[in-house]
Amino acid sequence: MVTVTVSADGNFDASPKGEGQPSIHIIADFTLATPDRPCNRRVAGAYNIGATQRIGMLFMIAGMNETLQLNGRASMTTDPTLLE
Repeated sequence: MVTVTVSADGNFDASPKGEGQPSIHIIADFTLATPDRPCNRRVAGAYNIGATQRIGMLFMIAGMNETLQLNGRASMTTDPTLLE
């Protein structure tokens, strides 16, 4: 999975999240949750989400010729019910 966020000045930051299998949880229609992972130890995505909430996610599966792309708004939380 690759996440792309947008900074306040309009710059894009793409960050691979390939540490094991990404775990995506469907919370509600049009709402997903994914844990923060250390991966490449960059924090630009977190700053960008705080600034603009804009995110894109690209999912790739080895051996498949298809990808899944999602675009939308992101937020961060420390809600204990989502952290379980």
